[in-house]
Amino acid sequence: MAAGERLVALGVPLDAALDMVDKLKRNTHRIAQSFVQIFLEFIWKPFDDAGRPESDWPAVRAALDQMRPLASEALIAVFAPTMTQAVEVAFGKELDRGRTRKS
Repeated sequence: MAAGERLVALGVPLDAALDMVDKLKRNTHRIAQSFVQIFLEFIWKPFDDAGRPESDWPAVRAALDQMRPLASEALIAVFAPTMTQAVEVAFGKELDRGRTRKS
């Protein structure tokens, strides 16, 4: 919600900020599902196939605990350059459009 408030403070209408939050939730849900699938396939399934040995429960729990911060770090690492590129492309188009109007 803090991001929404900051968007409004920048001049974005409240409805648009709330719409952005909804879009963000939908997209992050898909990303979370991807990380859950990775966990299930490569950590849970082998553990489950082995009969869920009691001795392996701590490692499975530790892996699950690490997934959330790891997913957050990965998302930020991938998103930052993607956002930079998107801004540069969009702003470049706007600058070009302004030059075309002045000509």
